[in-house]
Amino acid sequence: MFKKLLASVGIGAAKVDTQLEKDHFVPGEDVHGKVVIQGGDVEQSIDSIYIFLMTEAIREVDDRKVKEKVDLQKYAIANQVIIQAGETKELPFSIKLPYHVPASLGKLPIWFETGVDIPMALDPEDRDPITIPRTRTLKKC
Repeated sequence: MFKKLLASVGIGAAKVDTQLEKDHFVPGEDVHGKVVIQGGDVEQSIDSIYIFLMTEAIREVDDRKVKEKVDLQKYAIANQVIIQAGETKELPFSIKLPYHVPASLGKLPIWFETGVDIPMALDPEDRDPITIPRTRTLKKC
């Protein structure tokens, strides 16, 4: 019982690691990889596993410029998964980048952020930066 309580606040809880086959992509390309879930000290029920394609935007708030995370696309990877204590599960996936994904120019980061929804617990996350080169239409003439 005490271990379940600790896992609910992230101590001894499941961990997530998304592993991509590569980290350079072009818009519209298929992305292949796997989500690795490492069980913690107790069995945990996972409602859903998802991957967001993320970037940052700068906007003005009260005459100040602030950065905020923007999700460009959400991909559902799995639902209703049970992870046993100490167990490792690998969930392979193939997702398609949208054609409208921006190039990772200058200080504009692009990344995949993996989330795991565990009821009544601190949800583990993972962040994997990727590079999207300029396409022909974006290159200087």
